[in-house]
Order: sequence, then C-alpha cells, then structure tokens
Amino acid sequence: MTTANGHVSVNQKSVEAYLIKLSYTYGTVHQTRHFKTHSGTYVNVPAGLYGWSIKVTAETPKLSKLILAGKPVTRTPIIQGTGYHKNGQDFGSTYVEVSKASQHMWVHKNGRVIISTDVVTGKPPKGTTPSGVYVVWSKQRHATLRGLNDDGSKYASPVSYWMPVDDTGVGIHDSPWQPRYGGSWYVSHGSHGCVNTPPSVMAQVYANVPLKTPVVIY
Repeated sequence: MTTANGHVSVNQKSVEAYLIKLSYTYGTVHQTRHFKTHSGTYVNVPAGLYGWSIKVTAETPKLSKLILAGKPVTRTPIIQGTGYHKNGQDFGSTYVEVSKASQHMWVHKNGRVIISTDVVTGKPPKGTTPSGVYVVWSKQRHATLRGLNDDGSKYASPVSYWMPVDDTGVGIHDSPWQPRYGGSWYVSHGSHGCVNTPPSVMAQVYANVPLKTPVVIY
C-alpha cells in the first residue's frame, strides 16, 4: 500500500495470511495420507510428526522485502519439518511400514522390502500404538525405557536399540522379554505403545533405517 507521503509499504498481516494459506495448501505435516500398503491395498493414515510446513514467522519479512523490491522472483520459502521435495514427492520409496492388524513390520528401501518381521505393538486399549506418519528423529544404543505399567507401578526396560518416532515416547526397539511375536499376542501381552521387535532382527533394522526415515503406522 502507499502512505500519505508517498512511501510504499507492505501489509505484514496480509503476507502472513497468504503464507499460512500456502502452507496449508501444499504442506504435508497436517495431511492424512492415502497410503498404499505392502499388499497393494490402500488405507488412510492420519498425520503424525512427519511432514513439512512453511516457517511463516521467518518467511514473512523475507517475502515482504522481495515484494517491496517490485521485481519478478522465484523463491523457495523457508521450510520447517521433514520431507520437503521440490518435485512434490512426500516420503517416496524408503520408509518403515507397521501394520497393527497384521502385527508386522516392513522396511522399504528404494522401493524394495529389505526387512520383514512379526512385531508386537501396544496392548489395547490403553497402550494402543498410535496410527500416523511419524519419523525416526533419534537413534540410541543401550537405552533404558521408563514409564508406568497398567497397575501404576514403574518399569525400567533396558534395550540395545532405541528409535523413537513420535513425541509421546513411542518408538521401535528390541524386546528380549517377549517370547513370541505376531498374531494376537499383543492383545494380552502388548507393549505400552512401542513397536516391540525381535532382538534377532532389530540390529538389522537399526543399521538400515537412518535418521529422518518416515514410519507409517496404521
């Protein structure tokens, strides 16, 4: 807009509103994914931690300055989160897939399944593993997982491999205390929400799944 003395300025609130709309339209962090499973069927998976959005507070002054310059410009906005690709791709062909109904996990790498294993997910209803598109945001060897049992008592479980994926304490780890995996075992012997993985397989998972890998749980 132009002020009374002839100076041109930019309405910051309008620029901010434009960026919020742009972020909501194209960003992925809040989106439900129509996900193609290992078997070729499709399921709707709710949003989790994985995805990106425009960092509106940082981008607003940058874009405002460019608008004031009055010249044509092509710009990639300042992004926050994970999974931004200029070609519009979301998480591509490398990710971890966990089916709670099948009690199974698949590690996909460049479009090929490199690890396939039975797992034990959370014990329903209180410990049910949350569905969503998450991300491996940390990796740790020899961690001790702590929390509360169903009866309110505290637990401390040492694990050799720990890969948290959400912001509530859910992750993928070995579970030497589990005598079996898969089937309906989780109904009575499920975890507190984590994806319990056989110790014989977990070392391979840890080695083949780098940080920022998407984890699709449904």
